[in-house]
Parts: sequence; structure tokens; C-alpha cells
Amino acid sequence: MALAYSFSRRFFESHITNSTDFIQKIQKNRLRPTDLLDLESLFTQVPIKDTLNIIKASHEVPSDLIPLIEYCLITYFSYNNQFYEQTSGTAMGSPISPVIANIFMEHFEKEALRKTFKKPEI
Repeated sequence: MALAYSFSRRFFESHITNSTDFIQKIQKNRLRPTDLLDLESLFTQVPIKDTLNIIKASHEVPSDLIPLIEYCLITYFSYNNQFYEQTSGTAMGSPISPVIANIFMEHFEKEALRKTFKKPEI
């Protein structure tokens, strides 16, 4: 997982390390209410297959680690004494979920910025 996290930080320039890093990056900017983007249920909405393809295409993660990442993304949970397999997204509370979400969202951001005519000011 450390390798995937390292991959995320090297591959995308808009990565924010922690709250101090975030404050340093935005402290000189003034936001308008229309500048905000809110994501709902991010982890459960991350497209796993697409994210794995992004990781594979980057050639930053050794190919023999891809099956391990895939295995870590298999999630089971219990509800009312029944076991279920989570069939979409990543699990809330799993240590790999933020890494996978970051990889996908940063790729999404990069593609959106590449395709837009009007670039954001921040």
C-alpha cells in the first residue's frame, strides 16, 4: 500500500499531503461559493476496474503487485447476521480506500483539466 500511496504522490501534482499542506496551497486565494465541489459517498462510488487500469497504465507499480491490490479491494461485511460482498467501490475504513480514491480522482481531475477550455484559477 505504501507503494500505491507513493505512486499517487509522484504521478499527480495536485496531491495534498495533509491539512498544513492544504492551507499553504490555498492561503493566498479567495474562494467564491461557486468554487466548491462536494463529493458524496466517494469511496463507494470509485470505479475499481478503471482505477486498476490507471495504475497498470502508469507502469509505476510492479505488475506482480497488481493482484495483491485487487485482493485488498475485495470486501465482505455482515448485516443482520448475513454476509455480503461489496460489489462496487471501496470499503469505508479500509486503509487502501483513500489511496484508490486519490488515484482515481486525481486522474479524473487531470483529464477534466485537459479537456476544458477555461482553467480554474486555483
